[in-house]
Amino acid sequence: MFGVKDYNYYEIAPENLESFIKSGEFSGLNVTMPYKIDVMKYLDYISDEAREVGSVNTIVRDKNGRLTGYNTDVYGFEAMLDKAGFEVTGKKVLVLGSGGASRAVCYVLNKREAAEVIIISRSGENNYMNISKHFDADYIINATPVGMSPNVDERILDLSHFDNLKGVGDLIYNPLRTELMLQAEDMGIPTIGGLYMLVAQAKRADELYHKKKITTSRLNNVYKKIYKEKRNIVLIGMPGSGKTTVGKWFAKISKVKFYDTDKMIRASENRSPQQIIETDGEETFRKIESRIIKEVSLRNNSVIVTGGGAVTVPGNKNALKHNSLVVYVIRPLENLATKGRPLSQKMSVDKLYEQRKNLYEEYSDTVIVNDKELKDVLKMLKELL
Repeated sequence: MFGVKDYNYYEIAPENLESFIKSGEFSGLNVTMPYKIDVMKYLDYISDEAREVGSVNTIVRDKNGRLTGYNTDVYGFEAMLDKAGFEVTGKKVLVLGSGGASRAVCYVLNKREAAEVIIISRSGENNYMNISKHFDADYIINATPVGMSPNVDERILDLSHFDNLKGVGDLIYNPLRTELMLQAEDMGIPTIGGLYMLVAQAKRADELYHKKKITTSRLNNVYKKIYKEKRNIVLIGMPGSGKTTVGKWFAKISKVKFYDTDKMIRASENRSPQQIIETDGEETFRKIESRIIKEVSLRNNSVIVTGGGAVTVPGNKNALKHNSLVVYVIRPLENLATKGRPLSQKMSVDKLYEQRKNLYEEYSDTVIVNDKELKDVLKMLKELL
């Protein structure tokens, strides 16, 4: 990612962990769950920070073969807090989860002198059954895997009872926005996902491997590159607003994949959306559409165009937003095409627009107006992103 030349993935069975650590031919390792604590007993040295945290996620072998363990999650989480602008000093913070990642989070929060750091676990003193006594929390940090892909529909708790929240952080980086983050966004609460922490801790690990400092500018550039590679662009808007034309050309000039949910439905069902609606009704069509949306939204680095009525199904909103920036394409109503669009023909365009305009605004992260030449609209979209 930064300066590593040969970086491989190893999946080790528990009974093979000791032999792999002691005799493995590596100059450095990143350690993931569930071994962040278990590896510590096999190391020659442990940094003071890692020892205090109680877990190791980075191991470096020196020229004499001795192994030193570090915890770069500490650096990564501090960078994540700074990126989000979360001022935790003197504040009450809930940390969801009690595993290795949680330990690093709590270490940083205490280092930054949070007034209270409360660990919420399934069976501890503070748990999800008695969490009501902590509804006054200022910040919530999720250090559990709840909401991680492919189980993106899961949310570890309901934020609606927390009236004092100033920020929500989630260490999960896949998807880019978890259900927890999306609920916070709907409530107007600042959020940050775990991708920046992931890249920041990798920067620190690389510095330990090569004993060479990496600039924050380099960190930010790598983060932006990875974020762009993971993020989709979703275009929503009225039928006939030009979403498909804009999306197809934008995908072409951006050299990314293009998906049209209506075409995916046609390929899946061997019938057009119009035929499904006319034969089986709109409700059946919407169920099929939602299934396709959930499937395609888990992909990365793509342009996705939805049907005009996709916003009428509440569950589609978060499915589209997990890995995507949602762009509302607006076009003057008199310029909307209606041919081959059964609902647009059945109902006046004005009435259809009145029914959906608030939904388009609710779903969207940003807006473009498609009232110029295509090249100008594409330029505007590129600048927007």
